[in-house]
Amino acid sequence: MRQGGVWMSQDRFLEVDVGVGYSTDPDSRRAGSEAASKAVKVSGDPAVAFLFTTDSYDQRAVWESVKGVIGDSKLVGVCAGGIIVGDSVLRRGVCILTLSGDGLRVATSLQRGLSEDPRGAGRRVGEELLSGGLRRGTVFVFPDGFAADISKALRGLYDAMGPDFTYVGGGAGDNLNFFRTYQFNEKGVQSDALAAAVLQGVSMSTAIACGWKPRGEPPIITRAQGKTVFEIDDRPAFEVYSELLGGIPPRQFAEYGMRHPIGFPDIWGNYVIRDPWKLNPDGSIEFVTEVPEGAVGYVMTYSQDLVVQSAARAVRKAVEGIQPRFVLVFDCISRYLLLGAAFADEMRAIRDVVGSKVPLLGMLTFGEIGHHGDVPFFHNKTLVLAIAATAATGQRRANIGDGRDHDEVVTGELSALYEISRMSRDKPNRALEEVLSDLMGRTPRLFGVRRYALFLGPRDSRRLIASLGFRDEAEALKQIERTAEEGFRFDLGEGGRLGMLYMEKGGPLERREGRLHEMFARQLEEILLRKLQEQERQRVFEELKESEFRFRALVEQSLVGVYLIDSDRFLYANEALARMSGYSQKELMDLRPIDLIHPADRSKAAELIDRSLKGEVQFIRFSFRAVTRQGRTVHCETFARALEIGQRRLIIGTAVDRTEQKRLEEQVRRGQKMEALGRLAAGIAHDFGNALTAIRGNIELALLKLHEQSPLWQNLHSAHKVCDLAAETVRKLLFFGQQQPIVKSSVDVNGLVQETLHVLDRLLGEDISVFTELDPRLGPVEGDPAALSQVLINLLLNARDAMPRGGTIRIATTAVKLRDEDVLQHDPEARPGEFVCLSVQDTGEGMQQDVLEKIFEPFFTTKRGAGSGMGLAVAYGIAKEHGGWISVESKPAEGSTFRVYLPISGQVRRKHVPQEAVTDQLDTQGETILVVEDDEEIKRMVEMALVEAGYRVLSAAGVREAIARFEAVDGRVDLLLADVVLPDGDGVELIEWLLRRKPTLRVLITSGYTGQRSRAEKIRGRSFAFLQKPYSLTKLLGAVRSALKGDRR
Repeated sequence: MRQGGVWMSQDRFLEVDVGVGYSTDPDSRRAGSEAASKAVKVSGDPAVAFLFTTDSYDQRAVWESVKGVIGDSKLVGVCAGGIIVGDSVLRRGVCILTLSGDGLRVATSLQRGLSEDPRGAGRRVGEELLSGGLRRGTVFVFPDGFAADISKALRGLYDAMGPDFTYVGGGAGDNLNFFRTYQFNEKGVQSDALAAAVLQGVSMSTAIACGWKPRGEPPIITRAQGKTVFEIDDRPAFEVYSELLGGIPPRQFAEYGMRHPIGFPDIWGNYVIRDPWKLNPDGSIEFVTEVPEGAVGYVMTYSQDLVVQSAARAVRKAVEGIQPRFVLVFDCISRYLLLGAAFADEMRAIRDVVGSKVPLLGMLTFGEIGHHGDVPFFHNKTLVLAIAATAATGQRRANIGDGRDHDEVVTGELSALYEISRMSRDKPNRALEEVLSDLMGRTPRLFGVRRYALFLGPRDSRRLIASLGFRDEAEALKQIERTAEEGFRFDLGEGGRLGMLYMEKGGPLERREGRLHEMFARQLEEILLRKLQEQERQRVFEELKESEFRFRALVEQSLVGVYLIDSDRFLYANEALARMSGYSQKELMDLRPIDLIHPADRSKAAELIDRSLKGEVQFIRFSFRAVTRQGRTVHCETFARALEIGQRRLIIGTAVDRTEQKRLEEQVRRGQKMEALGRLAAGIAHDFGNALTAIRGNIELALLKLHEQSPLWQNLHSAHKVCDLAAETVRKLLFFGQQQPIVKSSVDVNGLVQETLHVLDRLLGEDISVFTELDPRLGPVEGDPAALSQVLINLLLNARDAMPRGGTIRIATTAVKLRDEDVLQHDPEARPGEFVCLSVQDTGEGMQQDVLEKIFEPFFTTKRGAGSGMGLAVAYGIAKEHGGWISVESKPAEGSTFRVYLPISGQVRRKHVPQEAVTDQLDTQGETILVVEDDEEIKRMVEMALVEAGYRVLSAAGVREAIARFEAVDGRVDLLLADVVLPDGDGVELIEWLLRRKPTLRVLITSGYTGQRSRAEKIRGRSFAFLQKPYSLTKLLGAVRSALKGDRR
């Protein structure tokens, strides 16, 4: 318990034997053994031994020798910069205090890792001490004085053990070498550790004295972390510290720092002293232990007389009403150095009070542990006494402030008020729980409270945020329920909706303490409200950020362009719009929206923008052409609307690239157009071919009956030549309409180019130069060599006609691989895949755009009075029939380039072998031929021709008539010559019916169609002989003879 500023343990008196021994022997083992032997000789077998050594010894050797004397007795201790024995200080020596007695109970602990986890180490020590069942007594604490944050270790220890113990001790040192210290218990020797022992069975009185006085105005520690103070009064720490001392050279900082520590007062004028010991290059100051940020402190000064008087006053209070049995002294090594010879006066002052026969020993510490108010603190420049009592008489309870000067109390209270008022200036970016924990951590230093607990939340869902002196939340709640006059409870927020604060001291609260506690609580409440408001604002802000993030993700990742514009500039453009335009997003901000639009569409776009901004139209849907940064024209469509933002009317919208869609639409449109033209051409070719077949056949029959000298023969011969020209036109129409039958094989395009050039060399003319660039690695294509040769011939002749004054033709072949993105740059009919590209480039007159759009239409020509207009149409048809297409690039006066794309074949390449004409000699044997033809003129002409050739002919106009004729002669027919399309049935079906009745029947099929109606696939599949209309008499007779000579199919 606390008595007159002095702490008394509440153990009843027990008979205790005390032994003290020391040695200055330089040998570690002899010194330890000698000191222990002397002590045990007086006390007998000890319950516990306190061991203090200086750093000059082998600490483990000392420990082992002591253990050899005391056996399994409990042991606790440290090495120090010096040991105190009686009135003397030994800078080299070993000192031991042993205690024995039947009622003594002792527990010890030694935990490593003090620097790494100081609070955890303290808690582990406390838990181990309590594990022995002790619930009251005096705790002797000996930490490594060089550890990072000893106050946190004490906090962990106190939280584990609580306020029912008295705490005293000192930090281990090594005579200011700052190398390594050692801590002991009976189990071993450690460094960077915390050693402690709890002693029950001896009443202990403790007291603290420092003797330092404040000077000047109090500065504020405005920025600190751990041991380092960065700023005082919002300025560099050393700058302010130097000013407060009248200006000091940095090189003399160590000297001034030892003489002028910083003191932090509580509301009774007691000071917690912090020792500055190192000046950092950045102007910050390193202290021996942690310094509280936000605290009001004073630069302290001293005199030797004040220090000695303070020690005498403290020891008198400590022994008031008791009979001392032994004294343990923990005195700061820097006090020892400052006092010099006067340190002996301090020891004599203590000895004069306790008596010359009372054993007195201790250590020079690197930091001292003793109570500040009701809580153990880590002190500097302080004397801590622990005095064992053999009797206690006339004890009285006194307030903490007893004996303090009134001015000192006022100074302490004003400092506390100022610090409380500044609590609201906490850093805004710190977490709420961290802020509240730090603020509650000030209460033991300011008010001397021994326990506190802070709960947040309404009554039914409160949670513990910060506590001191409680092992857990349940213990705190239990204590609060039975709060007596020493407790202070404050509901935070109306009806406690924000939480509850509880603080407790060792005795009843004075009125002024209650006022100060309430001021602190209300300031805490204000901070809590503000922090909660900040959290709510932050939550709303985060939601807005998340909403903005989702919006930006939606807009920025959109596949369509998104923009925000006013009348003449972009206010926003997403990445998709930037990609579409070829500009960066930043570059778009410097452009007018109208700058991106094709000149032909700008007036309409400007009108819509203007009307929308004036409010005349609300929604816009507009198709236009845009011009990219690279000069490419892009077809776009925009959907936009006007909106008000502030006082401005703006337009927000999306832009969609319709170029690919336009390409596909153009491909479909062009394909439909060419398909329709093809069907028309095929229909014309069929009808014209039938008529031509009859005309040419009759002319040929007439020519056979006339002499060449006859004038009529000459006329008919001229008409026959015209029929040949007409037949070629029919063939071209069929090629364009993709109705001309082709026989595909693997074609070497390079070989085909060379053979075609050999044939056309003279036709091109001497004023035209031809160059070739043929890729030797070119793969084959699947196609009809004759048809593909026709494509090249037509392109070459077209190039020749485009250069009436001569020029250059370049023929090139190359393999190309088109990807999806490449297709947009090619002809509307292009598609992805691997192709052979055959290009023909001329230096001719070139073509306008309107001509290019019609270039592949049949009968379209730009040659006045010349040309059939079928050359390019035929080439186009053949390319399509081969699964390819033709693209063309041309500008007036810049020539033209035609590119033929043909799919690469998977077959082995072979050279093109030109076909040779085969002429069969007619050798008739009077065979019977059944002719089935619905065109009366053709049927009559064929019948006459075959009869003239020596054949017997049966004729029919349809299926039923043909069957009747066949059956009338009992199937004695050698050859069936039938048209495919008949008015009352299908020619192929007729053939199959007749073959079932006469399997040896030979077949020759003829047709003016080669598409679906020609049944070409089925004919080829059955290997029937085929004769394409229009045909000459020679081709007819040759086909008949071949069919009769060969197999039936």
